[in-house]
Amino acid sequence: MYDDDMLTGDYSVEAAKDKMEQVSGALQNACMELRKWTSNSPSLLAEIPVEHRCSSTLLQKDTKTKVSPTKPLTIPRTELSGAVLAVKLVRWVLENNTWTDEPIPVFYWTDATIVLHWINGDPNRWKTFVASRVAYIRAHSNPHQWRHVSTNENPADLATRGRSPKELSTSSLWWNGPDWLSLNDNDWPTNSIPPIVDPSMLETKTDKINIHMLVKEDSILNRYSTFSRLIRITANILRFSINSRYKADRLNGHLKLRELNDALLCIVRLVQAESFTADLKAIHSSKPLPKLSKLRNLNPFIEDNVLRVRGRLNLVIKDAHHATLHGGVQLTLAHTPVHLEVVTGLTSDHFLWALDRFIGRRGLCRHIYSDNGTHFVGADKALRNELSRQRDNENTAAARLVDKQIE
Repeated sequence: MYDDDMLTGDYSVEAAKDKMEQVSGALQNACMELRKWTSNSPSLLAEIPVEHRCSSTLLQKDTKTKVSPTKPLTIPRTELSGAVLAVKLVRWVLENNTWTDEPIPVFYWTDATIVLHWINGDPNRWKTFVASRVAYIRAHSNPHQWRHVSTNENPADLATRGRSPKELSTSSLWWNGPDWLSLNDNDWPTNSIPPIVDPSMLETKTDKINIHMLVKEDSILNRYSTFSRLIRITANILRFSINSRYKADRLNGHLKLRELNDALLCIVRLVQAESFTADLKAIHSSKPLPKLSKLRNLNPFIEDNVLRVRGRLNLVIKDAHHATLHGGVQLTLAHTPVHLEVVTGLTSDHFLWALDRFIGRRGLCRHIYSDNGTHFVGADKALRNELSRQRDNENTAAARLVDKQIE
């Protein structure tokens, strides 16, 4: 039998000498003699033959070599380090096996319940120190090879309980292990892992949860008092965007009908994105609409980046047109109708008043044509002068016409 270096000591020369005699006597009973004795006390070495002494040792030098971590390991971590050492020892024995070609069954026994929980758990759950060592153990052994032995039946614990060499020499547990170890493995104690009393000892890695809070703002429709104001503000924002990108062809003057229509489409897209997010995502990815979608029976589709529908909703729209006597719908008649409106003056105000009366009776029109008469030219010049002095005044003829969707 080969025993690696054993390091021990005591608080006095007499106690150390007594311990030396006990250790030597215990091993001599097994026909083994200790060699390589060393001590920092010359009186102890005086009784040891020179050939049995160690030629060089740190105990004979004046040095401050660090022999232990500056931060002591906790007991569970020390037990885990012992498990790693056991795996390394078994690997060495199996790699240097020269006495048999048959597979050698290997079992690891420990009374450290927490080590068994670590080995049988997911290494990713544990902190770095534990995770790296558990990963090594599992790389070179299987969790089912690790079994629990009670403290009272663990021979390794005898040396840590202050047992003297004389007591160890007569201990059956020390020399033979627990009684059931000599039985067939089917008769060994049930391999059950006792529960952990304090779960905090497991050194579970803290999971970091990132939370991204989204504060939903009110719809853009709720920010302004009137819909026409919303359209005009949106149109001005779009104009600013265009002028910033195309400085050579800047838009100016009152808002054009095309700009208001573009603003309306922009608002429609924003509102649809707020109200039909899942539907738009499904249509863009060519997937079925969600089961709870309100548009499932309307065959929705996307045209010009605007969500549109087919089906029964068209019938509702047609019915609304009939109910409003086709308000807003252009009709082409076989005969050209003529409407005469009497004005009491040739100013722009008189023109706008006449236009209001015309719209009140006939509905909105899309285009207005003029014979470019002198009074219209004069009105146009007056309007342009007024517009240059007060561009933001919405009560002008041009602005009024655009508001009514008239070019």
